[in-house]
Amino acid sequence: MSSEPTEPKPKRKKLEARLRIILLLKKIRSGPQTPDSLAMELDTSRRTIFRDLQVLRQEGIINDFDKAKQAYVLNHDFFLQAVHLTLSEALALHKLCQEASEHDQDFSFCSAARNAGLKISQILPPITRNHIRAMEQLLKYHNIPKHRLGNKSYFFDTLLQSLHRREMISVSYKSPVEPNVFQTILSVYHIFFSRRAWYLLAYSSLHHEVRTFHIGRILELEKMKEHYEIPKHFSHDRYFRNAWHMIPEPGEDAKVVLKFSPKVAQNVAEVLWHKTQKNAFLPDGSLEFQVTVSGLNEISWWILGYGAEVEVISPPELRRLIRNTVKRLCQIYAVSE
Repeated sequence: MSSEPTEPKPKRKKLEARLRIILLLKKIRSGPQTPDSLAMELDTSRRTIFRDLQVLRQEGIINDFDKAKQAYVLNHDFFLQAVHLTLSEALALHKLCQEASEHDQDFSFCSAARNAGLKISQILPPITRNHIRAMEQLLKYHNIPKHRLGNKSYFFDTLLQSLHRREMISVSYKSPVEPNVFQTILSVYHIFFSRRAWYLLAYSSLHHEVRTFHIGRILELEKMKEHYEIPKHFSHDRYFRNAWHMIPEPGEDAKVVLKFSPKVAQNVAEVLWHKTQKNAFLPDGSLEFQVTVSGLNEISWWILGYGAEVEVISPPELRRLIRNTVKRLCQIYAVSE
């Protein structure tokens, strides 16, 4: 049984008001559709209608007022064609948009997902809407920790526009590994989300190479008039090679063999951690885990998370890396044995 709907927030109220205007304009009807008539039908002020109409014009949803027809004309090229969703498809889309907006309210990309979900739900058939209401409270996604952009969320929209138009951007950036804030001009090649945050793959004028930049660490951003081209040979997959996560290291790839204890073996085997992963259960219930990675540091951090439930079999360099880290831990916690 679904709970009672909560009172919409101001932004949602504005969105719903604009959706009602669109629905009114879509109706085939006689008589003029003026700000006065719309205000009367929506039981709101003429000033509010003018404000909402201005927003709809700026978004390209409606054209200018047609004096001959005495009506605002919808721009039908703006709208998607009708999509026929199954009950499962409608529920999945609604729930994903809802979860995105609830957990990332300060992030404009997720706000756009929420708005899209709300628009779609407005036009669903009654039987589909009833199905969603009955099921949405019975489904839940556990949110994972993510970096919150806060008042920098508008950077994301600017970066998307710059990537689309191939416009260079000037940024001030605070790197976690460099002592001072630096200024550079970026040519953005890709925008991607990885585990907890959004990143750029961009050519940096300061470093004279393609680097990864965390959007949340950008302090200032300014669009430039200069344009760029993405090299034809550049590839997101080629850049990251076989990195465990997103930090490929120079040199040849390394084959890593780990042995997980029976206590965690099943949990590890159930997850596809890496595209090169191979699992083999041993007679004692332990797991032999193999991957080929471009660099050992990232995977060492993951291995340490399993503590004494995993042993590095090879390569020797990774065993030494883990052993040296364990020695430092012993020093921190004053372990003498």
